[in-house]
Amino acid sequence: MNVWLAELGFEDARVQTALEELLETQTSAADPIVVAALRMAAGSEWRRPNIDLEVLTRLQPEVGRTSQADAVLTSVANNIAASYDDQPLMYASETTKSVATADLIDAVVALGGSAFAVREARKDKDENNPSFDRRTDPADLLKVLESRQRPVLPAGRDGAISAARDYDNKDYRDDVGEARWSFDALVNAIGWRVLETTQSDGAEAGIELLDDVAREISIYSENLVFAAVGEGLAERCDDTTTGVNTVASYCLALAYTRIRGGGGWRNFAGRERADLWVTAYALDPYTAERKLAAAVGRTAQSNSVAFYGVTQAIISAFAAQPTASAGGTAIDCWNAAYDVLRVRVPGTPARGHHTYNPTTTPDKFDDLNDALATLAVASISQGMRADLRRALLAVTLLLTCRPSIAQTALVRVLEHPLDAARITWLLEVVRDCLPSGQLTDEMAASLMRLAQTDLLSVRVLAAEILAAHKKPVPVPPATEPAARVRLAFSQFVQEHE
Repeated sequence: MNVWLAELGFEDARVQTALEELLETQTSAADPIVVAALRMAAGSEWRRPNIDLEVLTRLQPEVGRTSQADAVLTSVANNIAASYDDQPLMYASETTKSVATADLIDAVVALGGSAFAVREARKDKDENNPSFDRRTDPADLLKVLESRQRPVLPAGRDGAISAARDYDNKDYRDDVGEARWSFDALVNAIGWRVLETTQSDGAEAGIELLDDVAREISIYSENLVFAAVGEGLAERCDDTTTGVNTVASYCLALAYTRIRGGGGWRNFAGRERADLWVTAYALDPYTAERKLAAAVGRTAQSNSVAFYGVTQAIISAFAAQPTASAGGTAIDCWNAAYDVLRVRVPGTPARGHHTYNPTTTPDKFDDLNDALATLAVASISQGMRADLRRALLAVTLLLTCRPSIAQTALVRVLEHPLDAARITWLLEVVRDCLPSGQLTDEMAASLMRLAQTDLLSVRVLAAEILAAHKKPVPVPPATEPAARVRLAFSQFVQEHE
């Protein structure tokens, strides 16, 4: 909860992983209302038919107690059912393909939800299966035949550039196992020509050839070729090959700045391939530093999208291999970037979050319910509108069916510095859904505090809830009016004197 509420509006993979683990392990142990609220907090991308079936089945004894509870249970059932339709239209291999089963549909209907037909699960595509056998067009057949023979490349610089240009034209459907698209053949075609140019014309000529090749290969294409070429050059460095170590260092540093890290989402290779920087620096520190600095400078002059991941990559590189020049450690790099990041990143920067201290004995059943309910209420910190609606539905369910547990969770969440909008939404749900006469002393004390804040909407709602439950409403403290307000009143008085 503390991690989730520390950064309002931002997703946190750690919290999502913990939440999914709790749903998979505590569905049978915790209170069914609390588990259903936690399921709402899991979002629309998480779908497990067997767990959802158990959640809805355990809710069925709650039907018929009050009309308000029945309405909320129906909304929960419909939301769970709708999550199986909330899938991307385009195929995505990492997205779950689960569909609602017949038993799950029956459980939705039993809670008052709408019936719908069982849908066929979307089939996974075999991305490694070549589609040549499905092509019948003569042009496609010609392309198949061409892919099975390697292109004739001229010697020297022109051959390396031609090989890179030809490989960059590869379609994503082309079979990488064919001779024309062989990665090893591409590395050999470029690497041997770079080595030949370096030995005959010097290191600068080899570096120029690498730059020419880099211009032919898209930044989103197969830039691993530079890592392979650099490693091959590094293996051939000895006392008799003058300049090869410099070119190898440049090639590995080039690979580090062109390979995309984080599964392709970040610029620069980052921590996953910090070994490229370490090897490049060991071969020629000056060349490696110069290439990295040039890449950072070029990124700073480009659009804002190109910045993503660069700071992390530089810090990761310097953590693995600091430079001899001033400011060449990870700590120095972070300290230099901190002042800029502090201004750009929303929120107040702080070091670390809540530290988890495991208990020596299992938690009590009530403690488990309170903890899970608190996590469900804390999902109000999410940024997407659909996630916020599900979070408010989870709070509505808890307040309607388990008001005591809900108020315990709300008190814990309201102790955190939420913004005015989120506090207002939570208090509106409390005002509309909390049964009369069931306001706890702990919740009343929290409302007393909120009734004296500087947030006008929060103050009014908190006072309204206290008055509705026959609790004393504190008088808001007098505050100094803003300078603009005082000036406006002064001008008004002068105009009407």
